[in-house]
Amino acid sequence: MGLKLEDITGIGKTTAERMRSAGIDTVEKLATINVDQLLNINGIGRSTALKYIEIANQLLASLNTGKKESSNEGENKFKENSNHKQNINKKNRVPLKKVKSPNPMKFPKQAKVSSKTFKPRSKKNKKHETAKKPVRKAEKERREFKPVHDTFFPLEHMQRIRFLHFKIKDLEKSLKKHDITFDIDKLKEYRGYVKLLNVNYKTQSQIKIFKELKLTPDFYDPIEKRKIEIWDLMFECARVFWVFARAYAQLSTEYEEQNDIKNAIVAMVECSRAYKTASYFSRACIRQEDIGISLDPEELEFNSEEARVFAQSLAAMREENKNNYFKAAKKYSGLSMLTQRLLYLRKHDKKKNEQLKAQFNYDMGRACHLNAKALLRTAISSKIKGRIRELQEKANFYFYKAEELWEYMLEDLRDLSNEEKKSLEINLSIVNENIMENDVEIIDPEEALKIQDPEPAIMIPENLAHFLPRTTKYLTNYPTKNLEYRRIKKYKEFKLEAQLKIDRIQKLQNKKAGIGRTIKELKTLYKNNEIDINRFSALLEKYSTKYNMIESAITKLQSIYKEDKPETKGPKKQVLTH
Repeated sequence: MGLKLEDITGIGKTTAERMRSAGIDTVEKLATINVDQLLNINGIGRSTALKYIEIANQLLASLNTGKKESSNEGENKFKENSNHKQNINKKNRVPLKKVKSPNPMKFPKQAKVSSKTFKPRSKKNKKHETAKKPVRKAEKERREFKPVHDTFFPLEHMQRIRFLHFKIKDLEKSLKKHDITFDIDKLKEYRGYVKLLNVNYKTQSQIKIFKELKLTPDFYDPIEKRKIEIWDLMFECARVFWVFARAYAQLSTEYEEQNDIKNAIVAMVECSRAYKTASYFSRACIRQEDIGISLDPEELEFNSEEARVFAQSLAAMREENKNNYFKAAKKYSGLSMLTQRLLYLRKHDKKKNEQLKAQFNYDMGRACHLNAKALLRTAISSKIKGRIRELQEKANFYFYKAEELWEYMLEDLRDLSNEEKKSLEINLSIVNENIMENDVEIIDPEEALKIQDPEPAIMIPENLAHFLPRTTKYLTNYPTKNLEYRRIKKYKEFKLEAQLKIDRIQKLQNKKAGIGRTIKELKTLYKNNEIDINRFSALLEKYSTKYNMIESAITKLQSIYKEDKPETKGPKKQVLTH
């Protein structure tokens, strides 16, 4: 049987199906095929085609050498076994004739001494013997019931930890092959591994616990390209969440290819959360000296923020595809802010720095462009026309900035790969299309500052971690005596009630002000003959009734809250009681 195409690193299910449709079924065929035939398949370039053929040849060569070695080993083992059998036969040869002794010696049979028949000569010996018997019984009981050594975890937990550990190892292997055989629910189930290991170990030997659990004592750092030994169980938890984060990222790309953007966003948010959790556990390590780069807390924190940016970009794209231009503009504005935050989060190399600068300028330009598009759909007046022109000018201002940065990268930076150059060329073509679509004059930076950007809306929140490491005392041992639960509960209720009073009246007053502005705007439109009289009368009646309803609700709430106020005379009421 031939090897499967999926066994080669870099070939997923989709590329394998394309190859099979082209007539390339096995690895043997791939090894003997010409490069030009592979180039006819969609999505495969020259470098990737050469790489696939080279890996296929290496796999076949390793299989052939493995077969030869196994055959040689089998022959050697057969020879050794035959020699061993000959030596044993020589040793165990039985003589042909047996010589019997003429007068065999007959010894008298000795009577067996039992505890019942034995009678001691003196009473002293009897006392001595009876004192020894219970000691022996106690020793036997201890040997039978006491285990050889006490384990830190109970047996059930140990079995569950081992099972989940090797399941996560299988997950790592599938991630290397880009073979997605898991879903979000399965990854949620695997979190139980960290739940069991997330314990305050205090002064316990964690290396001893590692040996008891029979966990893999090292992991491979892909950035440093070396193995790192694990000495701390918190570091093991960080490693597991790092694996989960990469799994969520792969799931997100898979959902995106299937045009399931909603699930792609969810998976990317979970990826950000997993990186955040891994950074917390990596920071909580006490016994781990060698951390590497992949599991460095700062690196993991940065990866979490990057995943958050990707999730925000997916959310903005989703709104744009739905033609919700107002929402899309807000989300692109929020995306620009997140990218800017990512830029100043830490020092980057020149290439990354310029790319982030260009990206946040383009995103803000996109926000202005989509806001102008949304305004074009509304009832166009002289004011709205002016606002549309301003937004288009501001969009082009940002687009020109992004274009300058990408052109600088393409011309001056020498360490760019061919793929990076292609992506930069695509970016420049898209920016030019956007500039041509707006078709407005270039404005100065001073004029651009006067024009207001669209309001940012960040859909992806500051992500909370799945767990917190329990390595310190205050996270596990709560001083229950010092806490007065009743008092705290009453204080929270009081605080919430006070906040609700303010919020209700404030919200109603804001609504009242907004409806008042709309009524004023309707009257000005009617004076300028920009609205029909029937339409004007219907809208005026609608908003005036709303205005009156809100006004009556505010007066009612104010009268209710006046009753709760304490009298000025006499002592004040005690709200909080012990």
